[in-house]
Amino acid sequence: MHNRKPLLIDFTPLLDVILIILFLVLVNSGVKAEQTIREAENKHQAEQELIEAQLSEQESQIIEQKSELANLRQELFEAEGQKTKLEQELQQNDNYAELDKDQKLAFSAFLENSTTYRLKAPHNYPQAKMELQIGKTKDQSLVMPDDQKLEEWLTTQIKENPSEVNIIIFEYYSQEILWRDYYSIKQTLIRLQDSIPGTLYSEEKLFNNN
Repeated sequence: MHNRKPLLIDFTPLLDVILIILFLVLVNSGVKAEQTIREAENKHQAEQELIEAQLSEQESQIIEQKSELANLRQELFEAEGQKTKLEQELQQNDNYAELDKDQKLAFSAFLENSTTYRLKAPHNYPQAKMELQIGKTKDQSLVMPDDQKLEEWLTTQIKENPSEVNIIIFEYYSQEILWRDYYSIKQTLIRLQDSIPGTLYSEEKLFNNN
């Protein structure tokens, strides 16, 4: 019998191929994982930007609604003021028409012994200072000094022009003056009316010509 030599097979090249294939699979998996993460981040960023855009739009709508509400309140305030003024004028006309001769004479004497102070809040108040017209001299206006407060200034003017009756008429542009400024001036005039005997206070709204 012939002696047979053992068959030896070298698997080293095959193992190298397997390792290369495994490496390529791992690299490909890593690339896909990175791509998946990037896509997820992009999607999250897009969703975040969409949410921010929606919130910004909602905020703009809220601001617009607040502005419309403020304008509506201002219109209601002006309409109520015009209604009150009209009612007062009608009441005054009715009351004067009902006076007899002696009462009308007494009313005229009352007016003759009174001094009218027209306090005007000009355009661009409070940047522009308050103006004051005393009596019938409409061509001359006093301007409120920077170093005096309104109540102090008016009190000084009233004391310098003594009269039995002091009629303070507050004139202002209803579409321009801020509510806080209007309210502050009104409270000042009410205090003067209460503290100085014979002082009366009323309002007159001004409107732009344009």
